[in-house]
Amino acid sequence: MKRGGATMTNLPAGKSRVFVIAEAGSTWRFGDDLKNAIRMIEIAKQSGANAFKLQWTTNATLMAKRRHALELAVMYERYLEYPYEWLILLKQKCDDVGIEFMVTGYIQQDIPMIIPLIKRAKISSFEAADSAFVAEWLSTKKQVILSTGLMSHDELWQLSLNRPNNLTLLHCVSSYPCPAEELNLNCIRSYRLDGFSDHSTSTYSGGLAVLFGAKVIEKHCRLIDTPEDNPDFQHSLSPDQLHSYVRNIRETETLLPQDKLKRPIRGFLRYKVWCSKCGKQTHTKDKSSCQDCKKLYLNEYYKKNRPRALAYAREIGQAKKLECLSAYSRGIVKCACCGEREIAFLTLDHMNNDGKWHRETAGPSGYGFYAHLRKRGYPQNLNLQVMCFNCNCGRRVNKGTCPHAIKAIQ
Repeated sequence: MKRGGATMTNLPAGKSRVFVIAEAGSTWRFGDDLKNAIRMIEIAKQSGANAFKLQWTTNATLMAKRRHALELAVMYERYLEYPYEWLILLKQKCDDVGIEFMVTGYIQQDIPMIIPLIKRAKISSFEAADSAFVAEWLSTKKQVILSTGLMSHDELWQLSLNRPNNLTLLHCVSSYPCPAEELNLNCIRSYRLDGFSDHSTSTYSGGLAVLFGAKVIEKHCRLIDTPEDNPDFQHSLSPDQLHSYVRNIRETETLLPQDKLKRPIRGFLRYKVWCSKCGKQTHTKDKSSCQDCKKLYLNEYYKKNRPRALAYAREIGQAKKLECLSAYSRGIVKCACCGEREIAFLTLDHMNNDGKWHRETAGPSGYGFYAHLRKRGYPQNLNLQVMCFNCNCGRRVNKGTCPHAIKAIQ
């Protein structure tokens, strides 16, 4: 599998960029079940969610066995086993009101029955560790959304780097409910995840997740009359809370620019200042000169003092480079392969071969790349190592193996 950012296809038209899933869980399984499910579909649509999701299995005992939790088989049977015909009826209801229908499946034998009803699939954190189960879903070519609540640091990082294009990863904390102090929303950005499966009771967590880059958000919801002894009651939002939750997400979307290159200047218009050189009005607080005059001055200064400016830039660049190499070396700054110590010959190498992606997001290479790492505090989760240019090029030519290593093996 090669690395690819997951893209959510078939999103609804309009300004909404975040795909919100209203998860019913088991909160509709009381009284007249079908009527309760229909009520929840209408509530999800009214709240502004993009999809309504159910959980379903044909064999609760097998599901409990593969989870190593046979003591929960009775509960799974009570809340997750129900006629397949109900899924068909509820899918039709979702189509009628204009909201996408989704189902979480738990055993492989149910996958062929679920596929005709959905556009995208959802895999829970408990099933994410079953590679055969995940591979079965990915082979359907459907967009697969996977929660990562039970993955270790290494498992999550490797999956994020090597995921296929039809896999969407959600940050998740498998606590029910999850305390706000344990949400750790920064993981969305740190692990390059696509969204957030929210088990907290906060109505603000979804909007905050959007600020960290979430494009898909799943949230449990319930009816106003769902019994308090329902297993999903504690981490599910009431109809009014769900409405506030989605509204906070949509309002957060409006705070983020549609065009990253667009820079608002309206706020600077109150500074009615004019450039002292050309007389043009400037939108900066600096009253001495406008941006055009500053550029002209800097260009002229550079032409007159080019050798001095180059020497100064080289000195600053070398200092930044040495600081950066020191942050990613194991003690002495030297090539991890051949031991070269001359700073001019050394560079940083991506051990996971994801350098192209990193350079595209970091901007220019060379000193600009070192400045990018320095600005972010030299993150250690990028798997960088110090190498000389010869060994770095040799790895590229020899498919990831340096000629020194090949010679040592021979």
